[in-house]
Amino acid sequence: MLQQIETARTNPSVGTLARIAATLAVPIGDLVSPPPGLVDVVRRGEATVRRTAGGSEARLLINDGHAPFVELWDFAVAAGDEIRSDGHPTGARELLLLHSGELTVEVGGTQVGLGPGDGLRMRGDRSHTYANPGLETAHLSITVVYPGDRDRRYLPPD
Repeated sequence: MLQQIETARTNPSVGTLARIAATLAVPIGDLVSPPPGLVDVVRRGEATVRRTAGGSEARLLINDGHAPFVELWDFAVAAGDEIRSDGHPTGARELLLLHSGELTVEVGGTQVGLGPGDGLRMRGDRSHTYANPGLETAHLSITVVYPGDRDRRYLPPD
């Protein structure tokens, strides 16, 4: 039966798909979804957004879903506002690029001031804060790299 399915000589029933999925310990959707392309696009309006009361936004653009787990974030930190984050799982790290504005990053008791074009690599497994001391919105990109498990705070609901 598997050979017939693989060579497109037959279409499996839902029952057959369920048995194959159970044997492989994967959801049926993984068997019938098209393979990921060379390019996967996430449009701005499709991104998961977290907002602060002060007008800042953090958009999760890409949650790769493959080990090593990587997330790509787009942040807009409003003037005078800040975005706080609990530490990610042990061993996580963040790579940050400030595109415009000013930013003060605090992690583990250490503060660093950044200007446009500055990059930062930091431990992501400690509580950290991105604060904007400037008069204009700070725009930055952050890549979070996890050592194993994804950050369960941002998984889609079951």
